[in-house]
Amino acid sequence: MSKKTTAEKSARKPNAQAKVKAPASKSLSATGVVSISLDSDAIQKLAFETSQLPKSYDDFVWIFAESELRLRPAYATGNNFKPEGPVQVYPAKIVDKPKDSAIKQLAEQMASQGTSVQDLHWFIAQRNFIYKEAKAMKK
Repeated sequence: MSKKTTAEKSARKPNAQAKVKAPASKSLSATGVVSISLDSDAIQKLAFETSQLPKSYDDFVWIFAESELRLRPAYATGNNFKPEGPVQVYPAKIVDKPKDSAIKQLAEQMASQGTSVQDLHWFIAQRNFIYKEAKAMKK
């Protein structure tokens, strides 16, 4: 059994998302909604890669806010991300470059909540996974 490095441990899944184990899958409905199952192994790898970036806490908060705002208008279940089960998004509603003012506002809200840097890595990885999967379905 191999030992994990400290950085790999820091990229661990937050407890709320630990139960998501389904392999990645996606399907496009007739209404244009994409159903994306979260692949926890792929997300964990992305979270680890994110944790290795030479960024500050504030940088990670900004990156999270930007990645969330890319997807927020596209969630088929409303403006909130739901980590349980498949994520339903409209790829056509994804905002590739959210407005800086909106990013700043959400980043300030997140920073005031004191989210851990490890959770930020995980949340960024989740959003990036969903974004890439949804964009691939849009083509």
